[in-house]
Amino acid sequence: VSMSGHLSQSDVGQFSSLLTQKRKLEQRIAQREMEQFDQRIADAQEKLNNFKLEQAKYNQSKEMKSKQVEENNQKRKEIERELRHIAGLDTTTVEAVERELQDAERNLNEFQELTDIESMQSEYESLQKQKKSVDGRVSKLQEELDKLSKQATQRGALETLRKKKEEAEIRVNSIMAEVERDLEAIFDIIPTEEELSSKFAAEKVLQDRIVRAAEDKVQKVRESKSQLVYKKETLSKELANLKRSEQDVQRRINQTCDGKDYQSLVEEVQKDIETTQDDIAAVQGSAPFFKKCVEKVRISKKCPICTRGFDTQSDVDKVVSTLTSRMNESIPRIIPKLQERLQEQQQKQKLLQQLKPSIEDLERYTSRSIPLKGEALSSASQELQSKENELKKLETELSACRDNWDLISSAEPKVSQLSYHHQELKKLEKQVAMESAKLGDGGSAGRSHIVVRREHQNVLQEQEEIERKRDHKGREIADSSRQLIHLKNEVQNLRGKKLSITESMRKREGLIEQKAGLVSTNETLGKEIADITRKSRTLQDKLRTVTSEKESLVKEKGDSEAVARAEVNDISKDEGKLQSLIQKINSYYSSGDEKALERCENEIAVIQRRTDEHNQKRNDLQIKIDQLRKQLANAQIRLRKIEDTIQFLNQQKEISSVVGKLHQLEAELRGLGLKDYDGEYKKVKDKADSLRKQQAHQEGKKMGLEDEIKRIKRDLKSDLYRDADKKYLHKAAEIKALEVISSDLDKFYKALDRAIIEYHKLKMQEVNKIIQKLWTKIYKGGDIDNIEISSADEIEGTSLSSRRVYHYRVVMDKGGTKLDMRGRCSAGQKVLASLVIRLALAETFCLNCGVLTLDEPTTNLDSENVEALAQALADIIAARREQSNFQLVVITHDQEFVNMMGRSDHVDDYLLLKRDGESTVIRVCKF
Repeated sequence: VSMSGHLSQSDVGQFSSLLTQKRKLEQRIAQREMEQFDQRIADAQEKLNNFKLEQAKYNQSKEMKSKQVEENNQKRKEIERELRHIAGLDTTTVEAVERELQDAERNLNEFQELTDIESMQSEYESLQKQKKSVDGRVSKLQEELDKLSKQATQRGALETLRKKKEEAEIRVNSIMAEVERDLEAIFDIIPTEEELSSKFAAEKVLQDRIVRAAEDKVQKVRESKSQLVYKKETLSKELANLKRSEQDVQRRINQTCDGKDYQSLVEEVQKDIETTQDDIAAVQGSAPFFKKCVEKVRISKKCPICTRGFDTQSDVDKVVSTLTSRMNESIPRIIPKLQERLQEQQQKQKLLQQLKPSIEDLERYTSRSIPLKGEALSSASQELQSKENELKKLETELSACRDNWDLISSAEPKVSQLSYHHQELKKLEKQVAMESAKLGDGGSAGRSHIVVRREHQNVLQEQEEIERKRDHKGREIADSSRQLIHLKNEVQNLRGKKLSITESMRKREGLIEQKAGLVSTNETLGKEIADITRKSRTLQDKLRTVTSEKESLVKEKGDSEAVARAEVNDISKDEGKLQSLIQKINSYYSSGDEKALERCENEIAVIQRRTDEHNQKRNDLQIKIDQLRKQLANAQIRLRKIEDTIQFLNQQKEISSVVGKLHQLEAELRGLGLKDYDGEYKKVKDKADSLRKQQAHQEGKKMGLEDEIKRIKRDLKSDLYRDADKKYLHKAAEIKALEVISSDLDKFYKALDRAIIEYHKLKMQEVNKIIQKLWTKIYKGGDIDNIEISSADEIEGTSLSSRRVYHYRVVMDKGGTKLDMRGRCSAGQKVLASLVIRLALAETFCLNCGVLTLDEPTTNLDSENVEALAQALADIIAARREQSNFQLVVITHDQEFVNMMGRSDHVDDYLLLKRDGESTVIRVCKF
């Protein structure tokens, strides 16, 4: 550093290189220290690993020796247990076992000589063959019995089928007698019973098409008639309007023309106008003529017309006077009258000109519009009459078609029953033929059921006797075999026991020697284990010492590394700052600002000197100002004292004056007799205090309200209340919209409620119609004509949360009287009503439903109602067979009902479920 305090560029570079060298030196020193620490830690780790390895060897050796000691102890215990077991064995024991063995061998030989198991086995096989033979005879007799039972059952079934066939024939004939008249009306020739169903269905479809076509024609004619009626009414109104217009025009013409012809009246008015105009011109032109005549008379004294002379001057004056008076009086009077007349005629001409379009309209109405409208109205009336005739004819045809349709509809249930019973009759005939054929094929060679059963019982007794003998012989063979096996096992056991005792006596001396060797080995191993334990404890102490040394080295290394890293980082930061400063200095020197810096420094020095001079002057002035301030403060104090003295004197004077006035007032009060003015004063003072309190309270309230106003104003300026009027208008509009929406929703709810009520009403009518149809078709009793579901609704809850609740009940109709079915019908009627209602509900609401399931539908139903239910289900299957996903599931134990379902053409098979022990067997059965 030079004396001037500046660094040269070479000094800066030298300082930078020294700083870099110092950083590198610190890094090398830190690296050497880290390497030394790593070496020391590695040495400590190596010692630690050696100690651990040695410790592991000690532990392994100790574990192996401990395990060997345990194994030796286990062997010693086993040897002791064997020794205790064979401790009581000697030659006496061996002799006793030999005697038992001889007795057992003798018993075995005696049993084998007395018992012949082979002959017993041959007897058992002979009994088994006899049993097989008897079992064959029993099986044949059982088959013969089953066949005879089956034939008896078939005969009973055949008789039942024949009775059913006769009943079916009676029903077919009865229904045919009822429906024969209707069929004769429907068909020219009554079809056969086989063709009746198909032809009736075709005729029904044909009549339906005819009725629909007739209805379509009637509807079209009615629409045409409505159009013609509307057209006729429209033409009538237009014609009436035209006639009214014609009358109005005619009335205006008559009023204007006074019954005269319009054209002649126009010409007459035109002539009158021209005449009047001529008269006006003549009158206006007569004035000069009269003046000339007067002049001529005055001059010539003669008449201007006849040139007759006047005798005297008075005659001349009289003529002049007459002419002058006429000229002055008549002409002014005549001209206004003529002009007024001309205006009237012109006004009349104007009215006539205005009537010209009306005259044209009248001619158009008379010549073209009214006749055309009349012709159109006449044509529309003729067409309407034609349509009415056609409509009557079509309605007559439609009535006839509907009568045919009603006849077919009324005959349809009977035809369906006839078809059903005819099919039933055919099936019964087939079943009778099949059962007869089966009975014709069977036979029992003249043997009766009683003879076969007696023979079967005798053979069963013989079978039981043979089985008893066979079982007895089998038990005898089994007992002998078991006893023989027992004797042989006893001999074998005694032989083994003898060999075991002999072998044990030979092994006892060897076991004693093994026990002594094991005890000696265990003592040696115990000493070695104790020595290893002692060495292991010493090694563990060394291991803990080395571990603590290693941990201290690692900690010391970390601290030293952190210190060295901090020093290197500080040097690096200083180096970076130095480089930044060097760059700034170099840029400073390169920009040539050194001379400018010197100039600025000189100027700063000059300014500094001036500043010092001014500061000195300012300090001097500040001293003077302080002195003046002190003087001014003293003068103000003296002034305040003088003012206080003056104020005190003035207040003394006022007090004296007030005291004098007070004494004067007291004297006046005493003169007035007001001695208790203190009490009055106290009252007034209390009142004043009360008013002051009220004033203070009101002022406080006022201040609170003012603060509240300020707070409200602040709130109004906040975001919450900004544009409050717009927000209020928006919210008011929103509330109004919500009110309108609420009103609309209320209207919609009421309309929806009415629609739901109407829909419910229609659906209930549809359900009841289907229920009545199914009940009439299924129920065969005469005590209930029809059933239906009766519903009543009520509003439940408040107006805001109200809901409509429907109460349903099933009622029955008998002779027009409707009664509640609850408590008035049998169990079968309840079941049938439940089934009918469910079928009707499914038919109404579940046309797209794929599955219809019935569980035990024939419960409590008699045979006729079961049969009718089966037919109804068959009809449902026929009606739904075009639906791809439809499936009827019926769960029942009634085999007769299943057979009835199978007689229809729409059911092919059914599933039969049977219990077989703990499992269920499912079998597909064909009808």
